[in-house]
Order: sequence, then structure tokens, then C-alpha cells
Amino acid sequence: MLLGDFGFAMTWSPVQTVEEYVGTLNYAAPEIVTHTPYTGPELDMWSLGALLLAMLTARIPFDAPTEEATALKITEAKFKMPVGVSSAAKDLLAKLLQPNPLKRATMMDVLAHPWMKTRFQQRTIPTHLGAAKKLRQEAACCHSSEAM
Repeated sequence: MLLGDFGFAMTWSPVQTVEEYVGTLNYAAPEIVTHTPYTGPELDMWSLGALLLAMLTARIPFDAPTEEATALKITEAKFKMPVGVSSAAKDLLAKLLQPNPLKRATMMDVLAHPWMKTRFQQRTIPTHLGAAKKLRQEAACCHSSEAM
């Protein structure tokens, strides 16, 4: 299955943050909910985790009676692990739905994850995907030292 939604697509740079907060709340990363500047790919990885959670549970992720309650669930990464799925799938969900964007799985991590390897034929992983996480971490390091 291939899935794409380019409604809010944009060009990104691993060293430049964005302050545009758009998207569907239940699939939005904590950075969107808290209006925290972000780079881009880390939000996509969160949304991928929310989509995977929806597919494994057949429920809307982080659903709550109000938008405020939904936002709180997102910022705290509160969700029920699906019953009846493998420990590898649960591990992947935990890595994708990690509230700290610097600790969140990258696409490189997802493609190399055991749950993915058991389902899909090993494919060549583009080397630029792993570089994005390193550049984000270096940029975060530089931004935090500039603040001092």
C-alpha cells in the first residue's frame, strides 16, 4: 500500500525550523499541539505512528471528547497499546510515538526495524534519510548553545 497526502507539503532544511501549525489534530505531533518550532520529518514520523496505531486498532488515535483532551493525550503520548499485536509492532509504535522529537524514530529507523523486516523484502535504504536525524541533533545542539 502506498499512501500520500501532500496538502501541506513543503521544502525543508534540517537546520531551519518551521512555525506553521497545520494538520489533523489526532495525527498531529506534540510539536504542533504545543506550537513548538520544528524541522519537518520528525512530524511525519509521529503521524506515521498515529496512522499505524489507527490501522492496528481500527480506532482514531488519541481520540477524546474534546480537542483539549485530545491535545493533552498527544503531548503526553497517552495511547493504549493494541492487544493481539506483536511485541515488535508495539516497539515500533513506541519509537514513532515518542514525544521527544530528537528521540523519535526516523524513516531510516523504521525501514531497519524488525517489524518492517518481517513484512517487507529488504530494500536499499537511501543514505540521506539517516543524515537528517544527525543534522537535526547537531542543529538542536547549536541552537541550545546559542541561547546560553
